[in-house]
Amino acid sequence: MLYNGRPHVFYYDATDGALRHAYYNGVTWAFETLDGIGGPAVAPTTTSGCSTPSCSTPVARTSSTTTTGGGDLRHGYWNGQFWAFETLDGSGGPNGRTPNDVGQYSSVVLYGGRPHVFYYDQNFGGTLRHGYWNGQFWAFEVLDGNGGPGGRNNHDVGEDTATIISGGRPHVFYYDRTAGNLRRGRYTGAGWVFEHLDGNGFDHGRTLDDVGWFNAAVVSGGLPHVFYYDLTTEDLRHGWFG
Repeated sequence: MLYNGRPHVFYYDATDGALRHAYYNGVTWAFETLDGIGGPAVAPTTTSGCSTPSCSTPVARTSSTTTTGGGDLRHGYWNGQFWAFETLDGSGGPNGRTPNDVGQYSSVVLYGGRPHVFYYDQNFGGTLRHGYWNGQFWAFEVLDGNGGPGGRNNHDVGEDTATIISGGRPHVFYYDRTAGNLRRGRYTGAGWVFEHLDGNGFDHGRTLDDVGWFNAAVVSGGLPHVFYYDLTTEDLRHGWFG
């Protein structure tokens, strides 16, 4: 990602079980461990001027990689003065939160100037979850995998998410493990609709292979493009709307 015109990357340290951060400071690359080491947020005595969602109080870092539910979705944010941290989902609570094992394969997009996060809930067959800041608090919902209208299914879905804004609306691409398909969900402004994009054959170069792993998405020429892995042939696939 770019912040103040400079690249930042966040990644997993498997040796220490920690979240790492690398950033270019204009001269060289710098590195730090953000979360997973325990201890408090490194905070000054005041948080005045903070405008980031839920950043009025610094939240402690964690040294735990699992919880009673089996895994949580964590949120770390720079509030303009220091890094602060919180558990968003996985420990239960209000506004649609769950105690399930959640947070893997997460991807984030800004829509309407507010953060939206898409991630996997591996309990009860696997579902795609959605968390978003609504301007007052974080709210959560199951998007796909538990059936319902708009093309939803009852499959194990939600791994390897990739999100973009295209046509002014969020789109999320993800893997359907049950069918071996690439799935897409898009917000219409009135609700979410879902479809199989690839892996079920038919036309325009689609295949019957097991596809939809390791998704990456981008908007080019105003149109969505998605790149993903074909497990059957061990090939890179490309899908686009045109």
